[in-house]
Amino acid sequence: MALKSMHTVSETAAWQDQMHADVFDYLHKMPLYIVRKHYENFNEGRLLKKFEDEIHGDLFFEIGCATGELYRYLSHFYSRFRYVGFDISAPAVTRAKIKYPKGRFHLLSSGIDEIVSEFGRPDVLWCRDVVMHQDNPYRFLDQLISLSRDSVILRLRTRDVGDTVFDSEMSCQLHWDKYWVPYIVLNTDELIQKIRAHGDVKKIVLSRHYEVLGGHNYRFLPKELYFKNTGTAETAVFIQKGRRTGGTAEVFFLDQPDRPRYSLLDHLIRRGFSLLKARKQP
Repeated sequence: MALKSMHTVSETAAWQDQMHADVFDYLHKMPLYIVRKHYENFNEGRLLKKFEDEIHGDLFFEIGCATGELYRYLSHFYSRFRYVGFDISAPAVTRAKIKYPKGRFHLLSSGIDEIVSEFGRPDVLWCRDVVMHQDNPYRFLDQLISLSRDSVILRLRTRDVGDTVFDSEMSCQLHWDKYWVPYIVLNTDELIQKIRAHGDVKKIVLSRHYEVLGGHNYRFLPKELYFKNTGTAETAVFIQKGRRTGGTAEVFFLDQPDRPRYSLLDHLIRRGFSLLKARKQP
């Protein structure tokens, strides 16, 4: 099958595969302190912690909730928030509902537009590793910003040098050894300008974890994304809405590595829980 036809049939099919739920359920059996380390040592979690007091309101939507592990984290450490999770993956949403019956998880059938009519608009919106898998990432980003009343927290991928390549034949990632999905790396300056175009955004904070994106995790990307000097990064973004004071949104950078730091004991515990989970599976 040609690469083009594989893209045509599989951009959404990857998330409906049962493997998607299985892979994203890796935190479920981990002790709570490991879950806390996981979220608070990535930059998007750090941004939530840093700016929590600046977030007005308590309705918290997650777009791309997978199997619901963020709900578990928030319910213990940010109990002020009223969480609702959304995903297009039926296996993942089903798994989330089984694990956390007190949580609110909903399967999206037609995209973000269906959220407002049934659930309203959240005060804070969280969306991790979803933007880069869109055929039109800026249209999707615009929808996210418009949906939120107060704040948006994202993780996506950026490049400091060179233009964004929107062709998903050249910017893609292999999932579950079956599906090619878009993997779009956005130019940093372009991203900032797109967010600033929303007149109700007053502050943008970017926190970049620099790493070479090309070649890792079954990614097929433009050749320049294999070079360090392109400045590719896993980038967390905090977007705050409100009245602007200087005519344009302020931009701040809080760049730092975002890999969780586990002790040897942590690794042994994680390994032990993983082995126990594996033994229980048929």
